[in-house]
Amino acid sequence: MNNSDLTIVEYLIKHGADVNVSDKYENSIFLLACKNNNLEFIKYLIEHDANINGTDRLGNNGLLISCQNNNLEITKFLVDIGVKINVPNKKGYTPLIKACEMNNIDMVQFLLNHGAEV
Repeated sequence: MNNSDLTIVEYLIKHGADVNVSDKYENSIFLLACKNNNLEFIKYLIEHDANINGTDRLGNNGLLISCQNNNLEITKFLVDIGVKINVPNKKGYTPLIKACEMNNIDMVQFLLNHGAEV
C-alpha cells in the first residue's frame, strides 16, 4: 500500500464506499494496512470509522498482525487507540505470543505493561 493506494481509498470513501468491506479472506482495508505496516493508511481509516477490532478468516486482528510483523510503532498506536489486546486467533495465538515468537523484548514488555495476559 502506497500513497497512490491511499488516494484511491480516499476517493472511494469520499464517494460512499464502505470502509469496512472485506475481501474473500475477510481482510478489511484496515487489516491490509496493518499487514503492510502503513501507519498513515491505518490512521486515515480510523478517522473514517474503520473497525479496529475486526479479524481476518484466521482470527487475526490488527494488533496480532503488527506483532507478527515485529512493528512496535504500530503495536503501540493500536493499543493506545483501544484495540483489544488479549484476543486470540483461531489457533489460540495472542499478540503477546506473537511478540514472544519475534523475540521482541520491548514489544513483550509494552504488551505486558498494557494488560496482556500471560
